[in-house]
Amino acid sequence: MERGERFHEIHRLLKTGGCVPTQRFLDQLEVSRATFMRDIEYLRDRHRAPIEYDKAENGYRYTADGAGFELPGLWFSAEELHALLTMHSLLEQMGSGLLAESVAALRGKLEQLLGDSSTAFAELRKRVRILTPGQRIASNEAFAPIARALVERRQAQVRYWARSTDETTERAISPQRLIHYRGNWYVDAWCHLRGGPRSFAVDGLREVRLLDSPCHEVGEKALNAALGSSYGIFGAKERRWAELRFSVERSRWVRDEIWHPEQSLKLGKDGRLSLRVPYSSAVELQMEILKLGADVEVLNPPELRQAVIAAAQALLRQYGPAAG
Repeated sequence: MERGERFHEIHRLLKTGGCVPTQRFLDQLEVSRATFMRDIEYLRDRHRAPIEYDKAENGYRYTADGAGFELPGLWFSAEELHALLTMHSLLEQMGSGLLAESVAALRGKLEQLLGDSSTAFAELRKRVRILTPGQRIASNEAFAPIARALVERRQAQVRYWARSTDETTERAISPQRLIHYRGNWYVDAWCHLRGGPRSFAVDGLREVRLLDSPCHEVGEKALNAALGSSYGIFGAKERRWAELRFSVERSRWVRDEIWHPEQSLKLGKDGRLSLRVPYSSAVELQMEILKLGADVEVLNPPELRQAVIAAAQALLRQYGPAAG
């Protein structure tokens, strides 16, 4: 029986009224006397359970003024709590500390519930790591109010710096959703300046001020149609199909990878894997292809193949002829 289950069983027995013999607890819980005593002390110390010991009857009861005592309604096993703490560590690292302040109180409560069986959070954080090369630094001063505007369905006045143009503009936006894509946070929103859906990098938000005006709502279908292509090969607009063929060695990795939910794989007699995948951003797919060097070849479409060839030739020109 898990610890949380034992607490509830102890509570159930004590709620029956009268003094419950110690031996009955031991038989019912199937634990040692030492474990039972630790459970009693935990309930007293952590949950202020009004449990008293009756020496004459060698048993336990709730005090007369504690008849209405109830345990908290939500309980987790030690394994579930460890999983929650691990998930917290993942979330904190994924946000580079953006969410840490907001969930610090939750972490404290989880660690408290773990009690003596707890694996220290610092230890868990050392054992579970998320490495995100290329991740940009975003300020919590921008992330927190945008998240609040999103939840409260309010407009926000923002000052936004766009890397592509190196321009800063002020505008009111209605946040629709937050997206964590390739290590960075984006907010899809209705832009009141442009009169349409736009995607904004959270690290480009220089100022965020919440407004009293209600959020302008955009349906998910319309949002996907307008901004799906903002997220590279996962975009939903103007899709094309690419066919890639991988080396035998690289095929051993690719066969277990998901490039897109609608992808299809075909293994050739030579052990080389072919991948057919939809995409909307040729630039981003090209970057993924170039990362793999000679381990992948573009078969189709011809324009993507030519773009990769041109990029490879430009790279060769930049580094010059090989020595010797």
